[in-house]
Amino acid sequence: MRCIPWLLVVALIVNLTSAARRPNQPITSCPSPCVCESIFCKSTQRRGKIFCAGVAASCFHANLTSFPPGVVANVTGLLLSNNSMTTINFDEFSNLAKLETLLVDNNLIRDIIINSRFKKLRRLSFKNNKIFHLPQRGFKLLKNLVDLNLEMNRITSVQGIKFPHKLRTLNLNHNRIRTLTSGSFRKLKELQTLKLEYNVIDFISKTTFIQATQLNVLYLSNNNLRILGENQFQ
Repeated sequence: MRCIPWLLVVALIVNLTSAARRPNQPITSCPSPCVCESIFCKSTQRRGKIFCAGVAASCFHANLTSFPPGVVANVTGLLLSNNSMTTINFDEFSNLAKLETLLVDNNLIRDIIINSRFKKLRRLSFKNNKIFHLPQRGFKLLKNLVDLNLEMNRITSVQGIKFPHKLRTLNLNHNRIRTLTSGSFRKLKELQTLKLEYNVIDFISKTTFIQATQLNVLYLSNNNLRILGENQFQ
């Protein structure tokens, strides 16, 4: 039996290793203040390869005051936290059709403008900004959004806001909401967790949660509530 030269064996191992680390979501380009990398990677024993579900563009602490141009089109996670942005306009990245996660925490956001549809966006976070008013109909365009974090802002009301119908988790802790009327959470039949701690809520309508039929976790501590009706949460 002929022996395989050891140099050829080494070459084969190197080639297999390179193939195993090749993601199925290539990074074509990345704006200079950001770092782009493959994410959600897992190996498959049969093929000896590593498959990555997408690409994350991380722009933390990049001194951004506006959306960075040149973000890769196949990005699935866009991380814009810890910057100085005052407005977020979804039209500026409407070409990111695969976007699933958008984090804009710890900025100076006052205005949210949503005129574009993002079919794959599932997680959106604006924690610790300066938001007073929410777009009345904008969130409704994010039809597959399941997790929305608006904690630590200056929101005074959610009356009339058209939240996505598939929303499961809504975080409104540490805001300035005072009343919850019958139209506050309309058509949120899949909502499971609602966080309203550390507001100034002093009134909740008897029909506030009537359409949130799947709601099983509700946080209301540290508000100004004195009396809750017997049928408040039926």
